[in-house]
Amino acid sequence: MGKKKRRIPRFEPLEASLIDTHCHLLSESFGKEVGAAVERLREGGVERVVNIGAGYGLDGNREVLRLHRTYPFLHPTIGVHPHDAHILIDQPDAIDVLREMAETHPIVAFGEIGLDYYYENAPIDVQKEALRLQLSLALRLGVPLVIHTRDANEDTLDILDRASIWELGVVFHCFSGDWRFAQACLERGAHLSLSGIVTFPRAEALHEVAMKMPLERMLVETDSPFLAPVPYRGRRNEPSYLHATVRRIAALREVAPEVIARETSDNARRFFHLPT
Repeated sequence: MGKKKRRIPRFEPLEASLIDTHCHLLSESFGKEVGAAVERLREGGVERVVNIGAGYGLDGNREVLRLHRTYPFLHPTIGVHPHDAHILIDQPDAIDVLREMAETHPIVAFGEIGLDYYYENAPIDVQKEALRLQLSLALRLGVPLVIHTRDANEDTLDILDRASIWELGVVFHCFSGDWRFAQACLERGAHLSLSGIVTFPRAEALHEVAMKMPLERMLVETDSPFLAPVPYRGRRNEPSYLHATVRRIAALREVAPEVIARETSDNARRFFHLPT
């Protein structure tokens, strides 16, 4: 007999809509199932999604803009992920291609961009230069930033400080740092976006951040298809699972889940300049 398939847990929808501020519907793990995932997220009470173009090359950025034309509530970001930083160095016109996209399409942010020393898929000096180039462009365009940092917190803050970009609006996506790093980001005016990691039992440092940080600086995300929250571990993550992260944050802060849903959705609308 084959292995019995685990049933997907069912929950009553929250009495407040949600905004997933970071997901990757371009991921090959969705393939031709994007339409079905969109139907499920709407059924699950997710009103809007920030759909990330970075991470899939320049063609991926074009595709995220196309998806927005098909589904206007999937709001696009564009950029070059630190894993692909070489694109901006090897292709001198790449930054101009991004600029043209940003000037002719309704993007809501540059991102995710930053530094990743854990995988170091691109040399560190190349990552830093690619980040600087994109920060300069974001300043010209006046759009907020979605920042990826892994094992590179000090260098990330240093480059952002030197670029003087905090007033544009900065969110550290999929925040997984401790309270000390959270304070350093918050003191600079940044937002922190909490993902399914906050539902993990051993994520005590992140639990502390979720409890202590100002609610007006909190965003929530799935980072789907990655990091499915409890009780969906082992499955492909998707925006319809966002409620599980919201419920866990609410439990940590001892408030109703609808409070977290409403506040983080309001924060997302202000930060990304989304329609009400």
